[in-house]
Amino acid sequence: MALRAARAELVESDSEAVSSKDSAARRTPNRSQAWWRHLAAAVVVAAIGLYFFRPSPETTPDRPSVRGGLPSIDRLEPTGPLSRSTREMVFTWDGPEGLGYRVSFLSIDGRLLHTTEVAARRLVLGGATRAILEREPECFWKVEALPGGGGLLPQERVARISWNP
Repeated sequence: MALRAARAELVESDSEAVSSKDSAARRTPNRSQAWWRHLAAAVVVAAIGLYFFRPSPETTPDRPSVRGGLPSIDRLEPTGPLSRSTREMVFTWDGPEGLGYRVSFLSIDGRLLHTTEVAARRLVLGGATRAILEREPECFWKVEALPGGGGLLPQERVARISWNP
């Protein structure tokens, strides 16, 4: 009888030990489960990084630059110091074809010096308009794309110019 009681006590203590190991195993994942969780987290972080830092497909050599889904004005020339010895001043820019453009010249303090509208992406200035600009030591010139038949909103770009001494 004592042997049976000792044996029952031993079986009972073994079952308690096994059940405590099972509950501990259920609470903490084994190494293979933890590895998959880390891998899943790394994949999510990499996907988010690729989404936010991917190269922009909007600009290619055969397509114009696009900002906010609309064709934009880029590469205003000239910028910086200009020579007073040239007879004509030529202003050019890249932008969508088929639109009209408004070209404005502003003083450093924001006064409008001259404005004109053109159908091309080029403006040649000479004579009286050039004299107005030469009175200023430096100024800004701004190109705005006028709304066209495609429902484009106006886009603009500004450059600063000055005169060589």
